[in-house]
Amino acid sequence: MLNFEKHHAGLKVLSSRLKKLENLYLIGNQYNDSIFSSLSGFSSLKYLNLSANQLTGSSTGINSKLHSLKKIEDFIST
Repeated sequence: MLNFEKHHAGLKVLSSRLKKLENLYLIGNQYNDSIFSSLSGFSSLKYLNLSANQLTGSSTGINSKLHSLKKIEDFIST
């Protein structure tokens, strides 16, 4: 399990090395909407689980940055 807590720089580095990553689970890390800019490098991502985070739903074009993305699980926290 990878836990980057609130430091998104680690995700950018990881995305540059894992270009073919298809599934990413970032559950319960207290991320807010600023996480979306850090995820744009995961160009092959098909499934993203962001449940139990602090998201409001303002993805600012995440689907346009992640062309392969088919499903975002629990996108908006309750």
